[in-house]
Amino acid sequence: MKIRNYRSFKKEKGVFCIEGTWTNDYRVKTSVLKALEFLEVIENVKTVIRQCPNLPAFQQLVNDSFQARYAHYSILYLAFHGESNNIFIEKRKKGISLDDLAEIIGNRANGKIIHLGFCSTLDVDGWALRRFLKVTNALAISGYKKDIDFVKSTAYDLVYFQQCQKAHDVRKISSAMKKYYKNLGDELGFVFKYY
Repeated sequence: MKIRNYRSFKKEKGVFCIEGTWTNDYRVKTSVLKALEFLEVIENVKTVIRQCPNLPAFQQLVNDSFQARYAHYSILYLAFHGESNNIFIEKRKKGISLDDLAEIIGNRANGKIIHLGFCSTLDVDGWALRRFLKVTNALAISGYKKDIDFVKSTAYDLVYFQQCQKAHDVRKISSAMKKYYKNLGDELGFVFKYY
């Protein structure tokens, strides 16, 4: 097994976001797009955001995120609905588990953080998270173990991504989030797991 280097987190940490469909009502404009645009303007963080309607598109976008041209996008941000160990790719139909996601990613996530910006998916035991990190070779996995408010969690995601820009060591990201944003993190059930 490859030994992970805590200091291997790239200096430039762009965000590659794959976002699902939040509702069947086309009048509702719920999206993380504006938040990521804000991050790009204020923090000069490069972002890519792609909408994803179904599982085949999801698999293709995950594969695309690991292309060499996106090497500096070291945060893979998935924004969907979820529940414990379940990611709803297609409007609350049968979802995929963390193990399914790990299989789609394969061992290509070296030096990357995988952030799951949706309800309760990380409400799992520590073994499931360690298995995900081992299979994907990711630097860290983060997300939420509770049902979350969209506005609060999106704001939390932004400050989290901001802290990622400031640190080159995942332990420092964890420390900063606990130091500055502990109350909101506890309210949302934020999880940040790394080796």
